[in-house]
Order: sequence, then C-alpha cells, then structure tokens
Amino acid sequence: MSSDQSRARTIGLISACLGVAAGVAEIVTGTNAWTGDKNDPTTLGIVTVVLAMIIGVAAQGLPAASIGRTVAAADGTGISALVELTTAGIAWTPGALTGLAAAALALRAARRWAPWPTCSHDTGPRSC
Repeated sequence: MSSDQSRARTIGLISACLGVAAGVAEIVTGTNAWTGDKNDPTTLGIVTVVLAMIIGVAAQGLPAASIGRTVAAADGTGISALVELTTAGIAWTPGALTGLAAAALALRAARRWAPWPTCSHDTGPRSC
C-alpha cells in the first residue's frame, strides 16, 4: 500500500466519523441554521449517517489490489461527501472536505500505480 493510499484511508475514516457526528447532531438538535434549516432533520440525519458509513466502507477499500477498485473507492468517498453537503448543511463541511481530500489522494495513488495512457507525438504515429 502506498503512502497516498494509507493517508487516503485514514482521512476517509476521519471523514466517516465526522459524517456520523454531523448526522447525530442533526437528529439531536433538530431544525437550526447550521444544519441547513431542514424540514425533516431526523430523516436527513439518518441519511447523513448512512452516507458517512458508505464513506467509511469506501475508505476501507482504498488499499485496493487494482486501479479499478481504487478509483471506485475514491468515487464512493467523493460522491458521498458531496451528497452529504445537501443533507447536513454547514455541519458537514469538515467531513466533506476530508472526504474530498481522501478521494483526491486515492486517485493520485492510482495514477502513480498505473499511469494513464499518454500520447507521444515524438515517437511516431499517434497511438491513442
């Protein structure tokens, strides 16, 4: 496992913990400005906790054996982090930022592990 994958996994797990905390806070406090003044904070709090768990599972999959699995785990982390911005409001900002950082590190690790094909026009006919 590369250091980027290790950092991505750790940051992803931190993001999951922050997401669970934001979801529980939304359930406990109800409707208020820092959770986005939602009409149904209980349901959205539960959705926030579930999305945070998805981030945690995706982060656990980051030391993947293939580039496809690494990209899938990064996508699961990043997409869930962005969707949670709509459920928990400002309370989710730290979790979203750490989730996106984990996704970016995982993609960077995947790129180093199996570089994307590049076109080289100096070596002959275009092959990509």
